[in-house]
Amino acid sequence: MLYTADTVYDDIEDKAIGDFGSGCGILSIAANILGAGYSVGFDIDPDAIEIAQENSETFEVDIDFVNTDLSVATLDRFKGKLDTIIMNPPFGTKNNKGVDMILLNKAIEIAGTSVYSLHKTSTRDHIEKKAKEWGVSFEVVAELKMSSNENSESNNANDELTRLNNFVKAAPGNEYTIDQKEQTLCRQAANGQRDCVKLNLEYTQMFSQMQTLGFFCALPMDPTKTYMECRRV
Repeated sequence: MLYTADTVYDDIEDKAIGDFGSGCGILSIAANILGAGYSVGFDIDPDAIEIAQENSETFEVDIDFVNTDLSVATLDRFKGKLDTIIMNPPFGTKNNKGVDMILLNKAIEIAGTSVYSLHKTSTRDHIEKKAKEWGVSFEVVAELKMSSNENSESNNANDELTRLNNFVKAAPGNEYTIDQKEQTLCRQAANGQRDCVKLNLEYTQMFSQMQTLGFFCALPMDPTKTYMECRRV
């Protein structure tokens, strides 16, 4: 999502970025890696902010963090000062019913140019309807799908995810790379040897699972390298 926001819409590099519900700081860190001019994360959980600060230090990026409840905060001091808002809000179900729309509306009020937000596909029609009510344009810029083949072979996929988990758990502190072409997950061993496991998984499945295991994955800055690099956060 952020790569598209940067390369297609020019909404990241040299821009002031706000991260709503910043959590451990993954989106803010990614925005900085892509060249954001300024980044600030907002989260209700002080423990999450502490972790995000540690992660930003690990990646050597400068990010401000604000401990606040975005559902009620006015954020007047940020109006006109943030170009782009990025967010991965709660899905707005069960105990959080409607909170995703509250945060999305708040983001639209604050952002000077654009809002990039992650949502369940099932809520797309509702979001499009709300966007019209709010008088803003709406566009799907990225979509994560499971192919029919993946659905029919879910048991095999679960087995492959277990293999991935075991491979990572054997060396949880290492950095990893995901090679889409070779369908491999690799790590650099302490002795300099490169260990790899070939997995019958889609690129997106490996990426998602590595995030679940607590890794931040992104394309390297070198455009000649097509694999994705993953570092624990």
